[in-house]
Amino acid sequence: MHPAAARPCIGKHAALGSQSVSLVIRAHGTRHHLHRQAHIQVCRASGQAYLFSSRAIQGPIATKIRSMSSTTNFPDQLLARNADWASAVATKEPELLKSSAAGQAPKVLWIGCADSRVPESVVCDAKPGEVFVTRNIANQFNPQDDNAVSVLTYGVQALGVEHVVVVGHTSCGGVNAAIAAASSAADGKKTESPLSRYLTPLVQLAGRVQTECSSLSGPELANQVLEASVKQQVENVVQTDVIQSNWKGEVSPLSNKVMSKVAVHGWIYDVASGKLKHVITKNPV
Repeated sequence: MHPAAARPCIGKHAALGSQSVSLVIRAHGTRHHLHRQAHIQVCRASGQAYLFSSRAIQGPIATKIRSMSSTTNFPDQLLARNADWASAVATKEPELLKSSAAGQAPKVLWIGCADSRVPESVVCDAKPGEVFVTRNIANQFNPQDDNAVSVLTYGVQALGVEHVVVVGHTSCGGVNAAIAAASSAADGKKTESPLSRYLTPLVQLAGRVQTECSSLSGPELANQVLEASVKQQVENVVQTDVIQSNWKGEVSPLSNKVMSKVAVHGWIYDVASGKLKHVITKNPV
């Protein structure tokens, strides 16, 4: 039997600390009476298998190792990825972490959707400290939401951001839910839940768009509602006391300084292409 086709026999050995287990992998070949042994250390955090042997393990054994590592708890994998990232940054850009520890001075406040497919730092290739962020279902900015207004207040009056960007995205579950709720409301049906209460302004907006664009349905309707929502959130931001005070050049109560005047933008992220599209900008008046 060729070594690559050897049948694996895998046995667990005693745990080595809390982060790894040691495995002994044996490959037996009947024709040539092959016997190869390798000690494999599988990191529980990363799911990576580390080979401690002068001989490589291939074929079904390597496949078995990969299948074992794939069962690793994903949060542990994230911790391991972070450790790798931190190590790489400390080596390649040591000043980045030092400057981060000293404070932050972002130029942009990103108001985005909580959707896992739209991580602002990734899609904008941004570094830590460059973007101040708040995210929620369907990138809403409700003037009655203390959390949203608090983030805006701190970003503008304390950090001195110069741009606020509201970012919606295609295939948004919140937009689709709002359209469905608007249709149900038109049929006399109503649901009551924290999510439905939160989405009420968006549901109302979706209902208006449906009425105005009665010929649209499916993705076309969703994209129309999405764009209308982004424009509405931009207007909501502009009408806050925080932005109006900033545009008047008033002294910030958090910094005791007149801060840079803020421009408010609306963008849409296309999840299929990975690209951002400008929709609207409101400049200081």
